Amino acid sequence: MVQKKAAKFKPGYQYVLTCYLCHVKTDRLMNKIVYVFLSLGWLFLMLTLPVRSLSQNKIYLYYLDEQMQIVPKEQATIVGKGSPKDSVFLVQYYTLATDRPFLIEMFKDSSLSVLHGVRVAYHNNRQKAETAVYQNNMLHGLRLQWDTLGRTTDSALYYDDMPTYLTRFGYDAGGRAYRVFEFDNTYAKKRPDEKATVMTRDGSVIPASVWKELLYGGKYAFRQDKVSPDRYMIFRLSDKVFEKSIADAPRPEESKFFKTGQSFGISETDINGNKLRSRDLKGKVLVINYWFIDCPPCRREIPELNELVKKYEDNGNVKFIGIALDDRSSLKDFLKRSPFHYQIVANGRPAAEKYGIHLYPTHVIVDGEGRVRFHTVSSPRQLFYWMEKTINELLEEQKTGL
Repeated sequence: MVQKKAAKFKPGYQYVLTCYLCHVKTDRLMNKIVYVFLSLGWLFLMLTLPVRSLSQNKIYLYYLDEQMQIVPKEQATIVGKGSPKDSVFLVQYYTLATDRPFLIEMFKDSSLSVLHGVRVAYHNNRQKAETAVYQNNMLHGLRLQWDTLGRTTDSALYYDDMPTYLTRFGYDAGGRAYRVFEFDNTYAKKRPDEKATVMTRDGSVIPASVWKELLYGGKYAFRQDKVSPDRYMIFRLSDKVFEKSIADAPRPEESKFFKTGQSFGISETDINGNKLRSRDLKGKVLVINYWFIDCPPCRREIPELNELVKKYEDNGNVKFIGIALDDRSSLKDFLKRSPFHYQIVANGRPAAEKYGIHLYPTHVIVDGEGRVRFHTVSSPRQLFYWMEKTINELLEEQKTGL
């Protein structure tokens, strides 16, 4: 860094300043005026310079390839430009060829670990492709999608990644819209706010933190009191109703970090010292979760994931691996309080960055040949259904030799 030398005062300024400091016999009123102006000038500079330096937000650059994976600058085709804005971190992604933004996302901080705000995506022809509202990596609000002609294809309302209403549109030769698919989750609409009173069938009142956890997996619903609208009863759905609601729900959206069918490799060691290498895991179905302790949706889905592990505990052809960003000591403490039955890998940020992952939790299922067959971000209600379905299909392929 080159350091600038301080500019010298001109003789005229030196004279005025010297006169004042040395109390030369000049007009006292003039001395006071000069003193006031000099003091105010220095005060203004001292106050405004720090403010100006703080107001100039630092710009962060992220270099990515066409699969949105972080790569060295010379290999990049995409650059993400990020800076703080309104208490969140705004990132605009540009193609280096056109220098035009095609995706805008808002995160909680520059680590880009928690999507929190609006996500806007564009088609190649600059038409808007999607706009969606996220909260803590979960769809939470209106999500709209458009085709390259600017026509609405999907309109959905989400609550913590659970679709409460979804309409998919098609267009005839005349350009007239018609409904291709409609999903209306009436149970998800009956939701109390945190001030409401929620009770179980036996009349016990439960706090919001408890009923939110129960509601997360989609197996519980509410019934509103007709006499007292601020009172709700929570109850478990029958297996038949739950399975029907799951079957009607759309397949989870694929992540942007992988492509179905691409090869996947792993070379890690879990917190107990067990090595996890692709060559040793060949022939096994790998169920992988990228997560971290301070991620609310990551923690919330652990009970459901543990249930999934239990279903395959006697099947040696399925391996569950959790790649965490946290250090080994923090994970050991956390797992004592909240058991997670995946094989846990610590300090997994390099493993996540290898595939450009910056949204959590990200789930990946890999077949016995090392190919990605399922991948999605966050924890929609139908996630666990589709994970189990994918695992069973891959195990069936192994049996039939397909």
